[in-house]
Amino acid sequence: MTLGLTYGGALIIAEAKSGRLARHDIVSSLALMSLAHSLIEDTLLVLALGANISGVLLARIVFSLLCVLLLARLAARLPDRVFDRYLFRAGTIDY
Repeated sequence: MTLGLTYGGALIIAEAKSGRLARHDIVSSLALMSLAHSLIEDTLLVLALGANISGVLLARIVFSLLCVLLLARLAARLPDRVFDRYLFRAGTIDY
């Protein structure tokens, strides 16, 4: 279960270090990865409890995408100083 998070996180860190990703894209990528990382596992768990696959899977995908869309729009409107302080701490990653 954690292999996907590790691999995805490592790819995002590598792209961030290379400078090919903008700060806003890094935040959006990490938000989507954290919201949708266990899409299959959680769906299978809820299916074992008797839920409908299309409802659970579709609701989870739509919820994840809407949250990331709202976060990206909000982050784009924030001043750089506020964005850097609360959403992107550049000093925490060695470039």
